[in-house]
Amino acid sequence: MMTIVMLQVALAQPKPYQTSKLSQENGMYFDNQGPLRLTNSDWKLIIYVKLDNFNRRTKGTMYFYDKTIKLCDDLTIVYEGMFKTLCENFKIASISLEQEVTRKRVYMLQSIDETDTITRVRRDLVNLVGRIQKTLFGTLDDTDAETYDKQIEELQTSRNNLLKIVEKQTSILKATENTFKEATQMEGQINKLSTLYNRMTTTVNQTIINLDIVEAKSNINEQINILNLIFQQLSYETDTICEVIIAAQGGIIHSSIISAMELRKQLKDISMNVPKGQSLPFDLNQISLYELSKMSKLNIIYINETLIFEIIIPLINSVDLTLFHVIPLPVVKNDHYMHIMPEYGYIAISKTHEYYLTLSFSQLLMCRQINMGTLCPETQPLRLGASELPCQLLLISCSKLCSNIKHVPFLLLNNIIINNQSMLVSCLVPDKTITRKIQITVIIQRVKDV
Repeated sequence: MMTIVMLQVALAQPKPYQTSKLSQENGMYFDNQGPLRLTNSDWKLIIYVKLDNFNRRTKGTMYFYDKTIKLCDDLTIVYEGMFKTLCENFKIASISLEQEVTRKRVYMLQSIDETDTITRVRRDLVNLVGRIQKTLFGTLDDTDAETYDKQIEELQTSRNNLLKIVEKQTSILKATENTFKEATQMEGQINKLSTLYNRMTTTVNQTIINLDIVEAKSNINEQINILNLIFQQLSYETDTICEVIIAAQGGIIHSSIISAMELRKQLKDISMNVPKGQSLPFDLNQISLYELSKMSKLNIIYINETLIFEIIIPLINSVDLTLFHVIPLPVVKNDHYMHIMPEYGYIAISKTHEYYLTLSFSQLLMCRQINMGTLCPETQPLRLGASELPCQLLLISCSKLCSNIKHVPFLLLNNIIINNQSMLVSCLVPDKTITRKIQITVIIQRVKDV
C-alpha cells in the first residue's frame, strides 16, 4: 500500500519538461529569430590622443631631476656638508620614484614596439620615433592613416576639439584633455621648477661665498617637493597610457579616452548628419563604450606620437525585418512521411510583407548580434513582395499547404529517399497557384510504391 501511495505522489509531481505537439501541416516550421536590420554604409568616428606633451613633460622632469641632484652635490662639497642631510634625504625619496617612472615607461614603449631614440644614460628620455605607423589592433590602410595624421595636425592647429567631414561621413575628436586631466597643472609645476632652479644657480654663481644658507635650503627643499609630486603624477599618467594601449591591443576603448557622456554627445551630433533613410543602430541615451565596441569595427594605430582610434559605426536602413529560420517538418502523405528541404535556410520579411530577403547559413555568419537584434551587411538588394515569392514566404504570408507534389524518380538509400532532380511544387494561394522548381529531400518511415 505504501509503495502505491508513493508512486501516485511521484506521478502527481510536475514533470521537468513540457511536451508540445506541432499541429502545423504545411511541412515548414518558421522559427522567429527576432528583428533583423541591414547596413550598407557607415560613419567613422576618429578619436585621438596626442602623447607629445606627455613626452615633453617626462623629458623636462628628468632634466631638472638630474640638475637638482648635481646642484645638491655641488653645494654639499662647497659648504662642507651643510646641505648633505637635505640632499641625501631627497635622493633616498626620489630615486625609487624616478626608477618606477623609467620602468613603467620602458614597459609602455615595449607594448607599442618603440624605443627611445637617445639612451637613458644621457637623460634625454622619451624622444619617440614618429611617422612610423604601429598597428595595435585591426587593420588600417596606410593611406587612411596618413590622411588622419594630416587632419589631426589641422585640428591641433585650429585649437578646436572636433572636426566633421560630412561628405566623407567622418568625425575627428580630440581626447587628449580627457586622458591627461592634470597636464596643465603639471606643466605649471615644471615651469615653476625651471624658475626655482635658474634662480638658485644664478644666486650660487654670483654669491658663492656669502650665500644665504636658509634661503638656499628653502629653495632646494621647494624644488625637491615639486619633483616628488611630478614623479607621482608621471607614474599615474604612464600607468594610464599602458592601460589604454593594453585595452587597445584587445580591441577595447579605455574609459579614460572618452567618457560615456561625451560619447553620447558626439553620437547625437553624428545622428543629425547621417544620410536620409539611415540611422545609428543603438539608443543614443543608453549606448556605452563596450556596446559601441561590440557592434563597430575598431582599428587602433600609433603614429607620429599619436594614438588614433578609428571606430567604424554601421548605419542601418529604415526597413525593419523579422528573421525566420525555415525548418522542414515531416508530413504524412499516403502513409509516407516526407519533408521538403527549403530553397533557403533563412528568410527575413518586413512587417507589412512588402520587402523580403533570403539568406543562407554562410551569409548569416557574416551578421552580428546587437541589442536591437541581428545586424547584417546588405550583400543583396531587398526584394519587393509584389514580385514572385519563394514557396516558404508564401507559407508565412498565406498559411497554406505546399502540396500537389508530382511524381519524379527517387533513389532509395537507408530509408532516405533523395531526389537528384528538380521537382515541381505548387503553392496554393487565394485565387491562383504559383509553381516553382525546388530541390527537395524526402525522408520516409517505411517504403511503398512511390
